[in-house]
Amino acid sequence: KVRTNRKISDDAVVAQPAAQDAAGDDMKIKYADFLKEYKYYLKGQSIDDDTEESVASKCETQRENIINYLVNERIILAKAKEMGLYDLTDEEMTAVEQEFDDLVEEQIEYFGSTADSAEDGSGDKETLGGELFDEYLADCGLDRDDLLMWQVSAKITEKVKEDITKDI
Repeated sequence: KVRTNRKISDDAVVAQPAAQDAAGDDMKIKYADFLKEYKYYLKGQSIDDDTEESVASKCETQRENIINYLVNERIILAKAKEMGLYDLTDEEMTAVEQEFDDLVEEQIEYFGSTADSAEDGSGDKETLGGELFDEYLADCGLDRDDLLMWQVSAKITEKVKEDITKDI
């Protein structure tokens, strides 16, 4: 049982920056965006019921953290566009893709190491690990492209922070 099982449209707006009037629709945080992040958190923490007393408070805090993160991310990405820092150079994108490839490889190795059926001849651990990793992501409403976009967003955020603090 997860509190997010309520019947809410994926397009429902769950948050937006206070200065929404000037910002436009790209600043709105949709339920679907929130839910992917939250399900990823729940799955990573092995939480099946976020209303269970032992985790309810922690989950409530995490929901707030996710919404704050998503709002801040939208604000930073909008600022990056204003500052001309939104587009990554070829070198930056290559570095992001390498980080992403390393992350995916680690996850495939992890999921492959937990796969018992690879030992019975039904497939090698790497192939099975990749399939299990993709299933894990799909359970959260994610795919590998979402993870790559998270990496790209993190790099853009890093560029904005570096530019803002360069003279400090």
